[in-house]
Amino acid sequence: MFFRNLILIMLFVVSNTAHSATVSGKLIGQNLQWYSAISTGNNTLKPAQWIISGNISPGTMFTQQSITTSGSGNIDLTNASGEVVSTRLIISGSEYVSPNAKSLSYNNGDTTITMSGSNITASGVGVGNNVVELITASTPFTHYRPLFSLTNIVNDFKGKPAGIYFGNSTVVLTYNYVRNGITISNTITGTLVFEIEYVPSVIDSIEFEDANKNIEIVYNLNGTVSGEVDFNGKAKGIFPNGLNIEALSSIHSFSLKNGSDDRIPYDITCITCNAKLVSNGNKVLQNGIINNFNNNIDLVLRIGFSNILLSDITDGLYTDTVTLMFKPNL
Repeated sequence: MFFRNLILIMLFVVSNTAHSATVSGKLIGQNLQWYSAISTGNNTLKPAQWIISGNISPGTMFTQQSITTSGSGNIDLTNASGEVVSTRLIISGSEYVSPNAKSLSYNNGDTTITMSGSNITASGVGVGNNVVELITASTPFTHYRPLFSLTNIVNDFKGKPAGIYFGNSTVVLTYNYVRNGITISNTITGTLVFEIEYVPSVIDSIEFEDANKNIEIVYNLNGTVSGEVDFNGKAKGIFPNGLNIEALSSIHSFSLKNGSDDRIPYDITCITCNAKLVSNGNKVLQNGIINNFNNNIDLVLRIGFSNILLSDITDGLYTDTVTLMFKPNL
């Protein structure tokens, strides 16, 4: 019977160190969105999820002694292919839930301890400047969570392949509590689990100076007409592998059409990528690729036609609307 009880106690102690909080987010280009982290200002975050403190011993008062992470302070995030992103993890403070907190009393420490109801905040990683006094001898706190920052995570992901990256870091918390008039130091550990989905390529915007332009007609001596017009624009975003352009569709199947249903097939040429997207009204199977890896890409698209017999068309206004698709090149 004694042996069985001993095993149960050992298992309980092990489970006490396994409590964790998961921090998930999505990094698209240079835009990092957190799904389960809360901003506290100055690039500092806290997990939306609390770490359970477990079955820690009761006391009549407590205060923080230190909170840090094990290891070098870096965290390694790894995707399914084994690609690793190493980034700096900085702990700057902590929060506690202390249901029986009554008041604060002075303590000689360098970390500011404040109280709002049962919520205790430690603005720093060292010894608290206040002690949290409890209404009665009880568990000092039931939950806690670190305040942290990942100051260089966006830059550290640059050049890495897309994917979901996982990593974890052990949080080591030491606090003092008083029981039967004796001050006791205790250390507990929890785990911060990180899950970051990375999308390295993104288009922020595609803008053209003027999306409605007229083609200047040139009348040739051989009884034909020709014309062309350039559309100038800019693509903004993150393009580590360049930009892909496709002439997706048009209202009149890449032909200019008038009210008499006369049609003039035209070409679309991507001057920037030196590729023809449409030739004489026929979509080219191969897309245009701009091998420019800057965040801002100047675009020049030329639409035109040549050597159309005047005898085959009638006077009038010829129009068409073209849909182009832009996407980061993979």
